[in-house]
Amino acid sequence: MIRFTRTFVFALLATCSAGLASAQTVPSSFKDMQFLVKPGDRVTVIDASGAKVTGRISELDSSTLSITSATGPRRFAQDDVVVVRQRRPDPLKNGALIGAAFGAGMGLMTELSCGGYEYCGQAGWVTLGSTVWGLGVGVFTDALLKTSTDVFRHGPGTMSSWTVSPLVGPGTTGARLALRW
Repeated sequence: MIRFTRTFVFALLATCSAGLASAQTVPSSFKDMQFLVKPGDRVTVIDASGAKVTGRISELDSSTLSITSATGPRRFAQDDVVVVRQRRPDPLKNGALIGAAFGAGMGLMTELSCGGYEYCGQAGWVTLGSTVWGLGVGVFTDALLKTSTDVFRHGPGTMSSWTVSPLVGPGTTGARLALRW
C-alpha cells in the first residue's frame, strides 16, 4: 500500500506543470483607468517630480484626475502623473489553492511516515483533514491581505533616449547615466 501511494504521488508530481504566466496590462490613459477606479476610491498618485500624494478621487475624466488628500485638493493632468496605485484585496482563490496543496502535502507525508494501517487507522483521513485546514488557513490569510496594484502607468515608449559616458578625473573614476523622456 505504501509503495503504491509513493508511486502515485511521484507520478502526480511528475505530470504537474506550471501554467503560462501572462502580465496584466495597466492602463496608460485616464480614459481607460475609469474602468478600474471611480470617484470615492482611495489611490496613491506619484507625479513626474516623484512626489507621492494619497487621497480619495473626487473627479476623474479623460484628461484630469482630482483627489482630496490630507493636505487639500490636488488636480493632476495625465502627462504629469507617472503612476496611480490602489490597494486592493488579494484574490481568495490562490490562497485557497496554495493552502489546500500545502495541507494535502503535509497530511500525505504524515500518513506515509505513519507506519501502516495498525497505527494510523483509515487511510486518507489525515490527508483530507489537513487539506481542509490548509484551505481554511489560505483563505483566511488572503482575506487579510491587501496589495498595491497599479491602475495607471504613464504610457509606454516615454523614454526617448539614454546615454552612458565615462567619468575620469584626478581621483575619480565612474560612469554617468542620463535618461531623457
